[in-house]
Amino acid sequence: MMSYSKYFVRQIPVIGKACQERLKKSSVLIAGMGGLGSTVATILTRNGISSLYVVDDDVVDETNIHRQILYSIEDVGKKKVEIAKRRLEKTGFSTEIHPIFQKVEKNFRIPKVDVVIDCLDNGRSKTLLSELAAKESIPFVHAGVNGYVGQILTLKKKTLSDVLSFPEDMKETPVLLQVISLVASIQAMEVVNLICEKPNNLIGKILFVDLLDYDFEVVNVEDV
Repeated sequence: MMSYSKYFVRQIPVIGKACQERLKKSSVLIAGMGGLGSTVATILTRNGISSLYVVDDDVVDETNIHRQILYSIEDVGKKKVEIAKRRLEKTGFSTEIHPIFQKVEKNFRIPKVDVVIDCLDNGRSKTLLSELAAKESIPFVHAGVNGYVGQILTLKKKTLSDVLSFPEDMKETPVLLQVISLVASIQAMEVVNLICEKPNNLIGKILFVDLLDYDFEVVNVEDV
């Protein structure tokens, strides 16, 4: 088996050895293993993160396959977190995958992690997770998609309800894999930037992405 550093011989020149070492020692939680979550988990595993806690209380459905890259038709009816663990561990990297088959509710407890990643499709759960992360002083990286557009935001002190509002039902929101993949990639990049303390990040900022018009816009949000 190749050494850890050998796996990342073409990544280290980009992010640096110190950053790679931080990833090797860091843990993150991904809540929601749908389109965004399965893509973020795939990227961070291949980046060399130490451990991932993947949270979801759903099973794979046929309508998931077109946008949720960890699953195939043979997985229909199976728990997403269990399939995710199996697929991610097949990459051969040393990332530990901790599946949590649970809904994010008031009794949910965030394990000891460096970053909480919001990939949920429910406004109430998104807001609650941000409150739990803020209470524990854990950086919270939010993302959402709708059609051709998406948004990414990082908060350290405020909660989502302070800066955003969500519709009651988000599960039937139309989505496109290309938009999901782009937004999830930015979300995963933001996690790396936070862990490695890069100066450029989205703390207190919302990045809006529109793939129909190829438009990107950053809006400042006071995070105090």
